[in-house]
Amino acid sequence: MFNRLIMTSVTLAGLMIAGCGPAEHQRAEVQRAEAPATPAPSLPVATMCIPASGPPDLFMAPAPNDPPKLEQPAPILTVQFLFTGLPGISISCGGPVLDERKPNGRPADTIAIPGRLNFEQCAIHRLKVSNLPGREKLELFPTLEVGPPTPRTEAYLADMAVAVSIAEEDLAYIDSGKYLTKVMYLIDPELRTPGGDATATMSSAQLAPDRDPIIEADRVGSILAVFRIGPVK
Repeated sequence: MFNRLIMTSVTLAGLMIAGCGPAEHQRAEVQRAEAPATPAPSLPVATMCIPASGPPDLFMAPAPNDPPKLEQPAPILTVQFLFTGLPGISISCGGPVLDERKPNGRPADTIAIPGRLNFEQCAIHRLKVSNLPGREKLELFPTLEVGPPTPRTEAYLADMAVAVSIAEEDLAYIDSGKYLTKVMYLIDPELRTPGGDATATMSSAQLAPDRDPIIEADRVGSILAVFRIGPVK
């Protein structure tokens, strides 16, 4: 009997020293439950494309003695496009379709090829193409994506228009039920021919089906805009 008591006492003492008694086990579980979880790594947050020249400290609260600051809209930069190709084609623009700054767009502008239209940067614009030669009842609704300016493209766009051509071979490509993508880009200086054009167009009609014109244009220059048109009427 005495020996069993000694062994029992030794066993309980060992459990208490090791901190594994019932009470210690419960306290350890509570501490683990109350410990703050390790925060997950933060992911980059996408931001809307707005020119960076807006007013500073727009969202900072003014000091108690300072007058409140009035919010000023960020300047809207535009790019001029020269539409060429089959004469007489009508092109209408009803405003950007994916621009959060102007969700209601603007009144439509209509021109006849050859003609010029201005479009805001950092937006995708919906167009209407009509009065097509030999296809008078056909109306197409392409999009024109105008990207943000870069140090290389900004200087060019300040003085030059971006040419977009709608030719007969483009319409024949679309008539076959295919989707046409044209990428207008500024050729890298080291790849330009002396006295040659500074810009070029990469068309999906000229590439193999497994090649992306956007990727191909980005390899040899700086992209100015992307024109997408398909057989949707």
